Amino acid sequence: NETITTLPLLPLRGLVLYPGMILHFDLGRDASIHAAEYAMSNNTPVFLVAQRDIKDENPDLDALYSIGTVAHVRQILRLPGNDVRILVEGDCRARLDGIIEDGLYKKAEVELLETIPAPIDSARTEALFRRVQEAFEEYSSLAPRMTPEVVMNILGAEDLGYLSDYIAQSIQLRYQVKQRILDLIDPIRRTMEIISLLGEEIDILTIGQRISQKVKTQMEKNQRDYSLREQLRAIEEELGEFEEEEDDEGLDGIARRIAVGDDDGAIDEHVAQHMVGVELYGLAKQVFDDALQGGVVASVHDENSPCPIGLPWWA
Repeated sequence: NETITTLPLLPLRGLVLYPGMILHFDLGRDASIHAAEYAMSNNTPVFLVAQRDIKDENPDLDALYSIGTVAHVRQILRLPGNDVRILVEGDCRARLDGIIEDGLYKKAEVELLETIPAPIDSARTEALFRRVQEAFEEYSSLAPRMTPEVVMNILGAEDLGYLSDYIAQSIQLRYQVKQRILDLIDPIRRTMEIISLLGEEIDILTIGQRISQKVKTQMEKNQRDYSLREQLRAIEEELGEFEEEEDDEGLDGIARRIAVGDDDGAIDEHVAQHMVGVELYGLAKQVFDDALQGGVVASVHDENSPCPIGLPWWA
């Protein structure tokens, strides 16, 4: 059931198209633009195949993968700056046998490959379908930007081959991995490979979430430490006047005033405030130092102080 035909060639850089899927992308090479315009004007299918090296501007037969997709060009848009964007719809898989130089663009000699149906109508296919559903539901709970439309199309699929191609087209995979799925002609093998790939992607997304959580936790800790240091610096500035007066008068002078007191034997008010301030500063600094080391700050309150210091509690 294989037939050989010649079609305009469109090499793809970093992209893979599956049968039954729609894809739009920009064309940058003149040969590709001419091939797309010829196919559109003559209502002719094109052959889309991924190239192995995306930097290759003029890939030959060995630089292209052997399995590609026959597709129809549905739309061509001319964008500002001479860019061209096309919309294509995949039809069937095909094997690349040769390349023909044909003036402004290249043609591909391809073998059209039969699409093998795999309806979900037996115990085996139902079991595979349920396993794909379970794996995809877990994947979609972790993956960002998974639209409800994609989820509904997967849940409503009636053929394993289409289901596998649709998942491969919809999820984030490197084009080399997508090509692996395209290379599998048997839909049962393709479905089993998709289940394996979903398991790998779930592991990758789970590790990514753990890394993101660790980064977030470290950023919160750094922000908390910065806030604590700023609060401690503010306390130091508020209590700085006591330190300046202490430096001016000297410890011996303050000691004499504490020992002598005033005429009534009471301690000088200035000295008392100094004592309270120095003691509170020492206590606050010790608490903040402990917080920076252990991540916890207790509430500090001195009933003897005319201006008690309230420090927040972090757990």
